[in-house]
Amino acid sequence: MLVDMRHWFQCYAFDVIGLITYAKRLGFLDRGDDIRGVISALEEHLGYATLVGIFPSLHRYLFPLKNYLAGAKGAGRAYVLSFTNERIREAQVTPKPVAEESAVAMEDFLTKFLAKHAADPDVFTSFHVLAGGTSNMVAGSDTTAISLSAVLYYLLKHPACLQKLRDEIDDLTAKGGLSKSPTFKESQQLPYLQAVIKEALRMHPATGLPLERVVPEGGATISGRFFPEGVSQRDDLVPYEKRLTSQS
Repeated sequence: MLVDMRHWFQCYAFDVIGLITYAKRLGFLDRGDDIRGVISALEEHLGYATLVGIFPSLHRYLFPLKNYLAGAKGAGRAYVLSFTNERIREAQVTPKPVAEESAVAMEDFLTKFLAKHAADPDVFTSFHVLAGGTSNMVAGSDTTAISLSAVLYYLLKHPACLQKLRDEIDDLTAKGGLSKSPTFKESQQLPYLQAVIKEALRMHPATGLPLERVVPEGGATISGRFFPEGVSQRDDLVPYEKRLTSQS
């Protein structure tokens, strides 16, 4: 039986982001489905953002047209803005129950945003509340799912690394260093796990379009390798030897 773990990681990420942003899971894991098309809306937005990032002059013309064709809810980021507005109205209309004294209180982002807005609405406006919630949804969900997928992919591709990680976890568990639901602090006691996460992020960064850096005048030597001036990260798609040959 084949299981699309990428999809389930996406569902997990959205529920986690929903929990820390709106203080409630949105139900993606319960149904294993794209609730109200938010995932597809974000994927569509990221594809659009990639293109207008390269051709920014087209944005002012394409954006209103795209949302007009999508209907009342809008498309991409506009859809997520509408979705976030609904969560804000829910938070304002339905008060949250008071947590028991024994319970560990976890204040969600939306509660913090609304409190800051109430304290100084001129400085932290209603737009900031909306933008903060939307940014969490757009930036937090996809990157989390991509990172988890990359970690699992490379571990499965390298069984020896997977076994080493399992051994480290089993060893710390046997010593009583891991609880049933490991905390962030406990995970810091697993150096190989930290290395696995960082290496997966290096091999497959969650953000596909990082800001490019250009080698300054005079060139630069990085890790024993010389890069001529004017070379950018985009140039690295071309083998280094071929670049030198073409320049000579």
